[in-house]
Amino acid sequence: MSKQIMGAAVVLGALLLASSAAADIRTLRWPDLMPAHLADTPIRPPAVDHDGPAALEQFSPWGDLPIEDMLVGELDGQQVRLAGYIVPLGLNAAQRIDEFLLVPYFGACIHVPPPPPNQVVHVTSSVGLDPARMHMAWVVEGAMKVTTRRSPLADAGYTIDAQEIKLFGR
Repeated sequence: MSKQIMGAAVVLGALLLASSAAADIRTLRWPDLMPAHLADTPIRPPAVDHDGPAALEQFSPWGDLPIEDMLVGELDGQQVRLAGYIVPLGLNAAQRIDEFLLVPYFGACIHVPPPPPNQVVHVTSSVGLDPARMHMAWVVEGAMKVTTRRSPLADAGYTIDAQEIKLFGR
């Protein structure tokens, strides 16, 4: 086989592997984070009364159901892509947001009770995000873990160590 043909075969093989790896990333929608037995219960944020500590309690349309019963175990270890809004939890030395909650709608966890844990993803990023863009929608890619993380703002039922974060639509 000539060197040119071998070189082309190597390049083609690398491209096929790269496209195969990209295809292994599962694009999720927020309902995918709810088990099938809970999917028929609509998630509507409750009316908010900003008086007293009850206004800050995490919202659950399923009452006192344990967090573990609200999660989709099959997502553990999967490479995923999920779009949402961020609620910052930490800044790194470069003043970039390196830890945040990813939530399905703007303003979740800030002025209303947070969504249920299966609608909150705790994300860490070695690169971080520009705080000036924190109000925008983002797409996070990485390995999802089905594990509960508590923060002062909300309990998250999932975590992602982000391998890529980009603005939604770009």
